[in-house]
Amino acid sequence: MFVGIDVSKDYLDVYSLEASEGYRVENSANGIAELASKLGGAQLIVLEAIGGQEKAVLYALSQAGLPVVKINPRQVREFARCLGRLAKTDQIDAQVLALYAQRMTPAIRALPTRDLQRFQALLARRRQLVEMCKQEKTRQKQNDCPEISKDLEAHIQELNQRLDNLRTCRQR
Repeated sequence: MFVGIDVSKDYLDVYSLEASEGYRVENSANGIAELASKLGGAQLIVLEAIGGQEKAVLYALSQAGLPVVKINPRQVREFARCLGRLAKTDQIDAQVLALYAQRMTPAIRALPTRDLQRFQALLARRRQLVEMCKQEKTRQKQNDCPEISKDLEAHIQELNQRLDNLRTCRQR
């Protein structure tokens, strides 16, 4: 059984290739639990990476021992174009994902551990803070208004404090 899941904020649109049927469940703990029980015999489940909305279902299905893989949406869109499927609805997307699972059989990769996810999140946040700090320093150099300079300096100090706080988080 090859299954495609189109993930949205509120719903999971599911399509089973062998059953030639699609259905929708809520993107919630209950909906995901219901989905995991229905997909017991799946050979491969494919869903798209869409900005983190897929994480809950991805981890839940993986922890349930189901063969699930996250795919880059651009790859699936190109695959759909090759099939001549230009229409785009949630059910069509789920069906295309199921076809992608069957024909491309992407490799199942181990998901990052919670510790690795936490480390990656801290690293991403550090990059964001460093970038904000650089931007504020550039603004400070280009500024000639004392009030704005004072505000920029205070913000730079706050960003540096947040960077220091991240360093202590990482060490825990």
